Amino acid sequence: MQVTKAERNADCFLFGVSLNSSADKARKARQFLPFTLVSFANSDSIAKVIYSLRLWDMATPPSLQIDKLREQLDSAEIGQHPVEVHGALVGIISGGGAETDWLQPMCELMNDGKALPTSLSSLIQEMHQDVVARLADPEFGFTLLLPEEEESLSSRLEALSLWTQSFLTGIAVVQPKLNQASEDVRDVIRDLAEITQVDLNVTEDDECESAFQELLEFVRMAAILCFAEFVLHAQASATGAQDQGILH
Repeated sequence: MQVTKAERNADCFLFGVSLNSSADKARKARQFLPFTLVSFANSDSIAKVIYSLRLWDMATPPSLQIDKLREQLDSAEIGQHPVEVHGALVGIISGGGAETDWLQPMCELMNDGKALPTSLSSLIQEMHQDVVARLADPEFGFTLLLPEEEESLSSRLEALSLWTQSFLTGIAVVQPKLNQASEDVRDVIRDLAEITQVDLNVTEDDECESAFQELLEFVRMAAILCFAEFVLHAQASATGAQDQGILH
């Protein structure tokens, strides 16, 4: 069925995925997240990470990052695509594994719970620091690790679907009670699940490219939204409770 531009803008109907009002919620996240991210970034530990990683791989093309990770995965005989590994890592971080308790879940998802080879483990730890810094960046510096625009649209769309599936798996591992999250987060989680079933039979034209970019932006903001709830808000609540205890 042909979807007009007006209909797509109204319901955010992209490649068979209807995001409805959740797309608006993800966009609205831009209105309140900067203040929260700034507060989080001003904490000593995270500020140091952001400062030290501000230039880390910022100028490295995604293709080189993917190749580097693929080389390490092949060497360790781990049959996962780099975008799956990155998606799972971002899911674990966004679900609460920003500073601690994240490596073992990654080992569970990547290597049946067994320790990763030293070189691969070091790379994953560097990626973890980079992802935390990007998610906490008040300027929304977080990006998905996906193939570059030179790749076909269908390949990039498939990679986005794989990334999203792995993100959902990662966040579910560290947040088993997602059904108790805020309504906004529950909505975007449902929409992300739909994206994993996206129709990969697409036309290589400007309209489909524009739709892909909109879908990509939604996934990006959804990850930041989850990070804000499960990491930033949780940290703020813990700090508030600690301050209240001191006052008493």
